[in-house]
Amino acid sequence: LLADPDSWSLCEKKLVRIIEDDRASIYFVEAANRLATLYFLQGRLEESYTLCRLVLQLKPWHFGALSGIVQVCIGRGNRNEARIWAQRRFPTLASGSSFPPFTTSTGEGGATLNPRRAEWCNRAVADAREMLQMAEEYTTKSLGEPEEYYSQKKKRRRSRNEDEANRLDTDTEGDAWQ
Repeated sequence: LLADPDSWSLCEKKLVRIIEDDRASIYFVEAANRLATLYFLQGRLEESYTLCRLVLQLKPWHFGALSGIVQVCIGRGNRNEARIWAQRRFPTLASGSSFPPFTTSTGEGGATLNPRRAEWCNRAVADAREMLQMAEEYTTKSLGEPEEYYSQKKKRRRSRNEDEANRLDTDTEGDAWQ
């Protein structure tokens, strides 16, 4: 629908309805990101910028919003802010220039791999963990300490997750998931 300007009005109504639906919740940010894209296409840059910021506040690693906000900032004539946001985007797999940082590791076709990808992923995981911890603290503050059975269940889940993470670390396929 976004590709067809004749359908933009209908598309906007559907996206707003999804965002306002209590079952979807604002934490399902994809509708807000799509609406930001639509506003950008319509030249409604301030509204697009506001939605991109909202998405990135909730999910600072959101690929679409990170790319979108760069385009919005350029459209608003704010190249400095566009550069700041561009630095937060997910780096390409291959290092596209001779500028550091670069590594001696190579990927397909001998392209120099970009070590900033691993740094970006580590930062995104750390951000997600921090946000989860803040949500846990807010929930505890609002509702009190969890019941005993919850703590035991959480310990069992953590143990299973660690076992799974250890299995994932032995992945011999490298970047096959991509």
